[in-house]
Amino acid sequence: MKLSRALFSFRHRVVVIFVGVALGALSLLYTNNMAHRLKEKEQHDVVLWAHAMERVNRDAQGGALEDPLVHDLISNNNNIPFIITNQDLEVLESHLVPDRIIDHPDLLRRQIERFTEENPPLPVRFWWSADHYHIIFYGKSRLLKSLYYFPYVQLLVITVFVVLGFIAFRSSKHDEQNRVWIGLAKETAHQLGTPTSSLLGWIEYLRTQQVDQSAVEEMQKDLTHLMKIVDRFSKIGSETPLTPANINEVVGESVMYFRKRIPRNVTLDYNG
Repeated sequence: MKLSRALFSFRHRVVVIFVGVALGALSLLYTNNMAHRLKEKEQHDVVLWAHAMERVNRDAQGGALEDPLVHDLISNNNNIPFIITNQDLEVLESHLVPDRIIDHPDLLRRQIERFTEENPPLPVRFWWSADHYHIIFYGKSRLLKSLYYFPYVQLLVITVFVVLGFIAFRSSKHDEQNRVWIGLAKETAHQLGTPTSSLLGWIEYLRTQQVDQSAVEEMQKDLTHLMKIVDRFSKIGSETPLTPANINEVVGESVMYFRKRIPRNVTLDYNG
């Protein structure tokens, strides 16, 4: 019975762990798929901007950024950070990039390098000149970055809740075991109470008989010790009352009690 319970418990734990790992893996795959689709959409939007700028450049030399249509495409409801430069990497337009980066050459160069690592830059060609063109450097939107980190945060939160639940389960199980032991101890004390009471009556009877009273006194001491044990069993799980006592007297009584009950080849020395 115990083996089957242990086996069931082990199987149950394996199933729970397997389900948790499977859910975590599915969450990662689903979120990564969404992030990949969003990245493709953002890249498509930037390509659309580049085509729109090239289309406008056919009608106006270098005036694509001032065109209202192009400005609306790259600015309105857009959460993609980008920097548009000319062929000499001079900034013409930026979005969601702090001014302190735009105004600082080293920070600007690092930002362009980061954008290049995230997405390949897109050139915007001018039909009227091969030496003049614009370059669109763009990075990942905040939503896309959040999607990349979301499954890991989700797994962390799930792990924390699982650990807390496991700790709570172990604590409740431990408390339940303690209650079982407390109940067993109290029941043992209750069962021992009847024979000890009977023995106490027999000792009182022996006091009235013509027997060796020293032996009766030793029996009384043993019975008193047994009653202390029963009392301690009955108090398991209860708050222990602390009372001041003389340690020399307590140790002396214990030594005197055990001297008459230990083997003769054992000696107890006490100088209290």
